[in-house]
Amino acid sequence: MARAVTLRTRVRGGAMAVRFVVATGCLLLAACSGGGNDRGFDLPSGEQFDSVRAAKVLAVVEAQNECGDDGPCVTPPAGPCHLGRGNTRGIAIYRLGQTGLLFGNSTAGAEPEQRIPLDDNPRRIVVNPKNPNILYVSTLRRVQVVRLQAGGGSACIDETSSEEDVRADADDMDPVDMVIDPTIGNGILYVATRGSNRIDAYPLAEDGTLPSLPTSCIVGGGGADFTALTPLGEGFFAAGGSSRIEIHSRLQGQFLPEPDPNASATPTPAPTVAPTPAPGETPGANVPSPEPSTCFNARLVSTPLSLIGSSLVTQLLFEPSASTPLGQLFISEEVSQRIFTFPVNADGVIAENDSSSTQRSGVYQRMLRHRHLGADILYSSVYNEGRVDVFQLEGGLLPDETFSRTAEDPNALPVGLIIDEPGGTILYVAQGGLDRVDGFRIRPDGGLDDEPVTTTARPVSADGQGFSTFPDDLVIVPLP
Repeated sequence: MARAVTLRTRVRGGAMAVRFVVATGCLLLAACSGGGNDRGFDLPSGEQFDSVRAAKVLAVVEAQNECGDDGPCVTPPAGPCHLGRGNTRGIAIYRLGQTGLLFGNSTAGAEPEQRIPLDDNPRRIVVNPKNPNILYVSTLRRVQVVRLQAGGGSACIDETSSEEDVRADADDMDPVDMVIDPTIGNGILYVATRGSNRIDAYPLAEDGTLPSLPTSCIVGGGGADFTALTPLGEGFFAAGGSSRIEIHSRLQGQFLPEPDPNASATPTPAPTVAPTPAPGETPGANVPSPEPSTCFNARLVSTPLSLIGSSLVTQLLFEPSASTPLGQLFISEEVSQRIFTFPVNADGVIAENDSSSTQRSGVYQRMLRHRHLGADILYSSVYNEGRVDVFQLEGGLLPDETFSRTAEDPNALPVGLIIDEPGGTILYVAQGGLDRVDGFRIRPDGGLDDEPVTTTARPVSADGQGFSTFPDDLVIVPLP
C-alpha cells in the first residue's frame, strides 16, 4: 500500500484552487493481495445453468496467464502475435444460454468452450463497434487484436508495437484502460498507458487491425500514471491517473500537437494535414497525419485545457446532460473511497467542486451504467469489500447511499462488470480473488440478489490442482 498525499487543483488561465487529501491506496489491481479482513463469509457459487445454447458468449480476460504458473510453457505457434514464453491462456470464452444464465450442466460451474492464448498479463477488453467478433485486449507490453470464431480457432491476429520495440531501455507500456469512440471512421481506440504516462490514439482499420504505433497522444508529466480515460463529446477528452484528472482537446478523434517551448516535457508530433475537402468545400482545420507519430519518444508534456487533483482514479465515465452545457464526468477514486460527479462546461473546463458524491464506502473499481425499466442505475464493484454496490441516479446525479448491494466476501476482489444490454437480466462480475465469474440476477427495481445465481468453474490444471487466473474484465458478444 503506497501512501499518497494529493493536491487537488483546477487550472484555467493561471487560476488555481487547492485542497489537500491524505490517504493510502493500492494502485495495481492484480498486485493487491487480499481484500480486507476475513469476515467469516465465503460467497457461494451460483448453481443455476441453462441447458439450451444461445448465440452469445461471455469473453473473460484472465490477467494471470503466464505459463509456468499452471503448467509448462508450450512452443508458441508461428503467427503475428507475442504469446509470452508460450502461454496457453489469456481469454476464456463461456457460452450463454437462452435465459441469460451460463450454459452448462455441472454444479461445479460452467466450463469455457475456448481458451485463447495472449501475451503476458492481459487486463482490459473492448469490442470492435462494427464487428463484435473482433476484440482488443491490453497486455503488459502491447495491445493485441483477437478474432473470435465459432467452434474453435479463435486467435490473436494483430498487435501494436511495444515500448521496447522502439526504445530498448524503455519501461513496459502497462496499458490499463481502453475505450473506442465508434463515431469516427471505423472507430478510434484510445489506450491509457500507465507505464509510459500517455493516452494513445489508434484508428481502427476496416478489417479491425491496428497501426503498430499511435497516430497521436496525450503525454503526461512525471508520475501521471494514467489509469482511466473517456471521450467527452466530439471535442474533448478526459484522462485520469495517480494525482489528477485532465481535460484535453481533440479534433476528428486525434489529439492536437501543442508546441510550447517553455514546457518541460509533448511528443514530437505527427505532421499535420488538412482533411481532403469535397468539391466546392473549404479545407478544414489541420489534424495530425494518420502516419505513425513519435509518441514513443515523447519529450514535451501535453497542456490540458483544465484539470483537478485526484487520488488514484480507477475509472471515468461521461454522461451528456441537458442541465449543464456538456455533461457530468463520473469519477471513481481509490484513496477517497468514493464516486463523484463533476460538471464539464462547453469550453472543456471541469468544475472546481463536485456536483454529487457517494459516501466513503470502499475502493470502487469499475462502474457500469444501465437503464432499467425507466430508471438510471449505476453498478460499481467495491474491490476491498468484495461486493457490488447499486445506486439509482437522481436527475443524472449520485445519491449518498446505495439502495442495493450484494453480499460481502473480502476475498472476492470484484473488478469488471457487464450486462447483456439492453434487456439483460444478469449482471456478470469478474471475481478476481475467487478465480471465477459470478452472475447476479437483476431485480425488477434494478437492484441485485445477495448471492450469485450462476458461476464459471474454477480452473484446474492437468494434475487436478486449482490455479489462479484473476479474471479482470469481460464482454458479451454474439457468436454462433
